[in-house]
Amino acid sequence: MKTNNASILYSQAELALRMVNKNDTKKNVSSAGLLSPMRSTKTKDTSKDNPAYRAVEYFNTLRNKRMEIQNG
Repeated sequence: MKTNNASILYSQAELALRMVNKNDTKKNVSSAGLLSPMRSTKTKDTSKDNPAYRAVEYFNTLRNKRMEIQNG
């Protein structure tokens, strides 16, 4: 059993970051035709409003700054 909660939180943040980066890739989808996806003006991309997304972005910023300090 792990007693260091920081390592557990960090590993969960790493997993969430990988999921966010995997979901950010856009596929080339035809925008015309009968089977093209419908675009709705009512739906908004709320992933950036999600607290987990903000936490992952914060951890990513911290990691980048730490790497700059170590390499700089």
